[in-house]
Amino acid sequence: MVDRTVTTVIDRKRCIGCGECVRVCPSQTITLQDGKAAVTGTRSLACGHCAAVCPVEAVRVEALDPDSFRFRSFGCRTEWLSYGAFNTGELVRLMASRRSCRCFVPEAVDHALLEDLVKIGATAPSGTNSQGWTFTILPTRAAVLALGRAVGAFFKRLNRMAQNPLLRHGLRLIGRPELADYYRDYHQSVAEGLADWEERGLDRLTHGATAVIIVGSAPGGSCPAGKVSV
Repeated sequence: MVDRTVTTVIDRKRCIGCGECVRVCPSQTITLQDGKAAVTGTRSLACGHCAAVCPVEAVRVEALDPDSFRFRSFGCRTEWLSYGAFNTGELVRLMASRRSCRCFVPEAVDHALLEDLVKIGATAPSGTNSQGWTFTILPTRAAVLALGRAVGAFFKRLNRMAQNPLLRHGLRLIGRPELADYYRDYHQSVAEGLADWEERGLDRLTHGATAVIIVGSAPGGSCPAGKVSV
């Protein structure tokens, strides 16, 4: 269960009563009382919206880890960037420039950089700010190869099951077409990938990466999803 404990603190001496924190709070944690912001709710998403919009820094959310914006491999300004205060064209350019990397250098990745990447990933939005995810760092090529062998073993078993026509069609008849769909769409390409891996040493999963970060879903996440990020 996601912890919704209220850790919001209002400095009433600083508060100017503008009401911005009340307006943006999704959980009605804050209200105005006697012209000042006050914590009156019993639940909080700990999203930090209230602290971000306060023009006089009168709001603090103690559940937010100040170390989450302290990186070892680069510097980062921590003040909130207000809406519209950035170059939209450059943001679009950055997003459009994203490509999956399949050409990795053989050098090891510094562990500080891997940890910083996890911190960056944790800034992504999540449903109700539950942040119900896990990050597993595989910092060496040996660890990455162990992952590859485990994934390969899984798909070998799956392909053997999918090759059974009685099993495929029987499952489809009871409303479970997933195995038949897999056989139609992926069986052949997976078989080719497994042959590349076992016979030619060609890595079509991680493409020779010397480190991997696996992003998964922790129990209780309101919007769970699992994926492998290389």
